[in-house]
Amino acid sequence: MSRALLPKHVAAVVKTQKDPLKALEMFNSAKSEDGFKHTALTYKCIVQKLGHHGEFEEMEKLLSEMRDSVNNALLEGAYIGAMKSYGRKGKVQEAVDTFERMDFYNCDPSVHSYNAIMNILVEYGFHNQAHKVYMRMRDKGLESDVYTYTVRIKSFCRTRRPHAALRLLRNMRDLGCDSNAVAYCNVVAGLYDSGHCDQARQLFDEMLARCLCPDVVTFNKLVHVLCKKGLVSESEKLLNKVFKRGVCPNLFTFNIFVQGLCREGDLDRAARLLASVSREGLCLDVVTYNILICGLCRNSRLVEAEEYLQKMVNEGFEPDGFTYNSIIDGYCKKGMVPNANRVLKDAVFKGFKPDEFTYCSLINGFCRDGDPDQAMAVFKDGLGKGLRPSIVVYNTLIKGLCLQGLILPALQLMNEMAENGCQPDIWTYNVVINGLCKMGCVSDANHLVDDAIAKGCLPDIFTYNTIIDGYCKQLKLDNATEIVNRMWSQGMTPDVITYNTLLNGLCKAAKSEEVMGIFKAMEEKGCAPNIITYNIIVESLCKAKKVNEAVDLLGDMKSKGLKPDVVSFGTLITGFCKIGDIDAAYQLFRRMEKQYDVYPFVFGKLLLHCAISITDALHYALRLFHHFPNPDTFMHNTLIRALSLSQTPLLSLHPFIQLRRQPTLFPDSFSFAFALKAVANSRHLSPGIQLHSQAFRHGFDAHIFVGTTLISMYAECGARDVFGRMPVRNLTSWNVLLAGHAKAGELGLARRVFVEMPLRDDVSWSTIIVGFAHNGCFDEAFGFFRELLREGIGINEVSLTGVLSACAQAGAFDFGKILHGFVEKAGFLYVGSVNNALIDTYSKCGNVAMARLVFQNMPVAARSNVSWTSIIAGLAMQGYGEEAIQLFHEMEESGVRPDGITFISLLYACSHSGLVEEGCGFFSKMKNLYGIEPAIEHYGCMVDLYGRAARLQKAYEFICEMPVSPNAIIWRTLLGACSIHGNIELAELVKARLAEMDPDNSGDHVLLSNVYAIAGKWKDVASIRRTMTEHSMKKTPGWSMIELDKVIYGFVAGEKPNEVTEEAHEKLREIMLRLRAEAGYAPQLKSVLHDIEEEEKEDSVSKHSEKLAAAFGIAKLPKGRILRIVKNLRVCGDCHTVMKLISKVYQVEIIVRDRSRFHSFKDGSCSCKDYW
Repeated sequence: MSRALLPKHVAAVVKTQKDPLKALEMFNSAKSEDGFKHTALTYKCIVQKLGHHGEFEEMEKLLSEMRDSVNNALLEGAYIGAMKSYGRKGKVQEAVDTFERMDFYNCDPSVHSYNAIMNILVEYGFHNQAHKVYMRMRDKGLESDVYTYTVRIKSFCRTRRPHAALRLLRNMRDLGCDSNAVAYCNVVAGLYDSGHCDQARQLFDEMLARCLCPDVVTFNKLVHVLCKKGLVSESEKLLNKVFKRGVCPNLFTFNIFVQGLCREGDLDRAARLLASVSREGLCLDVVTYNILICGLCRNSRLVEAEEYLQKMVNEGFEPDGFTYNSIIDGYCKKGMVPNANRVLKDAVFKGFKPDEFTYCSLINGFCRDGDPDQAMAVFKDGLGKGLRPSIVVYNTLIKGLCLQGLILPALQLMNEMAENGCQPDIWTYNVVINGLCKMGCVSDANHLVDDAIAKGCLPDIFTYNTIIDGYCKQLKLDNATEIVNRMWSQGMTPDVITYNTLLNGLCKAAKSEEVMGIFKAMEEKGCAPNIITYNIIVESLCKAKKVNEAVDLLGDMKSKGLKPDVVSFGTLITGFCKIGDIDAAYQLFRRMEKQYDVYPFVFGKLLLHCAISITDALHYALRLFHHFPNPDTFMHNTLIRALSLSQTPLLSLHPFIQLRRQPTLFPDSFSFAFALKAVANSRHLSPGIQLHSQAFRHGFDAHIFVGTTLISMYAECGARDVFGRMPVRNLTSWNVLLAGHAKAGELGLARRVFVEMPLRDDVSWSTIIVGFAHNGCFDEAFGFFRELLREGIGINEVSLTGVLSACAQAGAFDFGKILHGFVEKAGFLYVGSVNNALIDTYSKCGNVAMARLVFQNMPVAARSNVSWTSIIAGLAMQGYGEEAIQLFHEMEESGVRPDGITFISLLYACSHSGLVEEGCGFFSKMKNLYGIEPAIEHYGCMVDLYGRAARLQKAYEFICEMPVSPNAIIWRTLLGACSIHGNIELAELVKARLAEMDPDNSGDHVLLSNVYAIAGKWKDVASIRRTMTEHSMKKTPGWSMIELDKVIYGFVAGEKPNEVTEEAHEKLREIMLRLRAEAGYAPQLKSVLHDIEEEEKEDSVSKHSEKLAAAFGIAKLPKGRILRIVKNLRVCGDCHTVMKLISKVYQVEIIVRDRSRFHSFKDGSCSCKDYW
């Protein structure tokens, strides 16, 4: 007789079966057995089995069946099992629904059910809901048990209320429950997590003293909390205490410790701990290896990670996806994508199937490596292999494309997402919006926000902050303010980042009143300012020269519990230094050192300003340095740098020697680089050799900056033999020596080094081309460029910009056009620096129309400050002042912020177009709107502006009121204006000032001589000429160049005759006769020496170099071609008249670029309108 099938038999089979669906099949087959009926026990077991494996659909069917088959009052165990299964999978709402259904189906939940659901809610952070469940349980009159209180304690600890948990623990006995080790460990963990380590230790010892020892599972949970906090050593102490009481750690304990050590970066200890596991009688598993491999990868120890991967395989473990993905991701983050591909290839061979994480890592790696094409190829490869990309994969690729500035492909990918059923989320939109803003396309980014809203994707605070930041960087502050108002209208409260961004934009625009207004509004609307806010306010007030008001803010910061930082004090120190109040800066420093811990940094800032930034304050810096008790390396370096740039650079060796003598300080790479620069500037070889020896001893001779400065120093000191004695000479050392000779103007030596180089790269070619171009040897620069093309070496942007610079300086328009065509064919038009060089070349060759065409063809996002400044400067040189101003306004509207050089070009444009009022306005705007402190060049432009407009007295008064000492160039500019307008008295006064500053300058004597000559004061002229002769002063010879058939021809006044000059003189004589006959030309002889015959005077002015160049051009160029002439000095009045007449009589257009501007002669008139 066979034994009857009992419920306990079915329950046992269900529990032991690993496959949940097979267990369900057996469960269902038992129903067909005669006399068998499932009970609450069997239902409970199958519900737990299905729930544990995530088969929730089948589990719900059985729950429904169970309610119909068994008395519901007996089914609490099954419901609890279902809730716990949902909880383990993070399905909190489903667990709550199961709990709520118990009442509905007449199964009154006991304290156990309440405990189960409360624990799930606490685990997932729903603490308020857990509290409500607890109050509901109390209202129903159910008594809490020890597990209830333990869950409550856990909730208190996780909401960072450990002392409330401790009170409950103390009261448990009064509440009718004895506390257990689990409750104690939860409170101990809470105290540690909140930083109350001493109390936690005491409580742990109290627990052990009460003979409450946690089991290994409870202890593991405690250790896990401590290790996450980085308290691994503390965990070890607790382990020793419980180990003595018989608690043996299991593999999970060791895994927690290994993970904790990896988090701390103590990977060597983690590896030793892993090796000790087997000695404790435990077997390692895949998880243990994965933890260590992941830690090694995160710390870039990828070779070791691969070694452990191999060790893992050798010991019979099969690496899983986490193992391979950790190593692949590690290599990708380090920029070693080929290694990642190698690991992936090996993994695939062993059966690994790349998943979403794998593809994300590779995509991210290629994007970081600057190879978006490969990233896209990986994405497409994944699609081909059945990958269904999630939002994470798409976002990774879109982010990578945006980082490379490829916004259009990123937007196209966004559209593909939607087509493939994967809707972009706000993170996707934020990435693209951020990319657009970084490219300056803020309006497009704003439109994208509207698109997101239209598609149901609501922008978050990051979205709006990004747009506001974009507008602020473009100084479109009205638009930024509008976005803030939009946030309020949409119910989104701006945070401190929002306000800080807007305040920073207003600060950069030097709108100090608006800054203070927004700051007050921010506080009124309940947004508490942080230290960054105050630092912006301090900077704004300092820019407005209200430094004392900024200092008063320190008290306000203190009252709000904020501590001023190094930025606060650094800004205040800078503010005082910029208004020239060094004493106030020092007093602030003394006050600050007693109250705040920012002493060395701020002193270094003060020292830096006195040493480098403020004119004539180096002596103050030296006094500060000597009074400071313990100057650090940075302070020594500051002084070394300042002295190296002074008139006595070798004095910088004193602070360097002092630094070397300090027992606790050591020179760094900056110390050696600055000291070597000082030696190079002084051209004293002996101390340079000693410094080389010291650098070698300290291991800095191979440092890239020190090594480069060393070779530069030897080149400056003319010590090529030292280079010859170097045991190892690599390409870098050759290039630096070449650059040293080129920079020093030693072109013969540079050529010799270039010829002797065993190997040349693109840097070598760029250096020789740029060196010859910058030293005025344009033919040689062109020759090297042609040789570079013949050699077939890849041309880079440096060599291109170098040869374009040569074209610009030589006025080689035809050669420049050929280069332009080459640039287009070689694909260099996308390079901003090459476009800028083309604009400069065409501008300086007199073809501003071509310069504008290059500028207009540049992508809007690619137009940098340099691009705008170059085209404005080009228009300025042509005398197109109004057009330059219009272009400047377009620059402002585009969001590109002008700098000091932009304003130099703008003031130059106003000066050469007689736009005095406009120039004054821009000078004021530069200071007040853009916060740019005028440099000596800006003051020079203003003097030139007044001088050309014949407002000489105003120019003189402007110089006298300058806040900085005028240099010789400023006075010389005014002297030139006096020469043009014949103001003898002022010219003599200015010349007296120049005699004090630069007595041997021949140009100043010539200018004053011209003033006397025009006034007919020939005795004074003779006196000046006699002084020049006695002091061996020579007038700078005038020269002119003209390009014919891509060859540059040069003419110098008074040079020895040759075939070219003879031809030019012959043609010029013919031209002068025709001008006299047809145009009534009469030479202007006012400034020519009075003691020579009239015919000699005429001969003297007729042989000026620009006339010879024009004559040679007319003789050689076919009719209809434009003559382009470059002149090194200002065109004299007679030559200006001759050029106008030639253009009319010979029907030819002549473009002359003199020292200060372009003159376009056509049909008898000049583009300068005789205003130059």
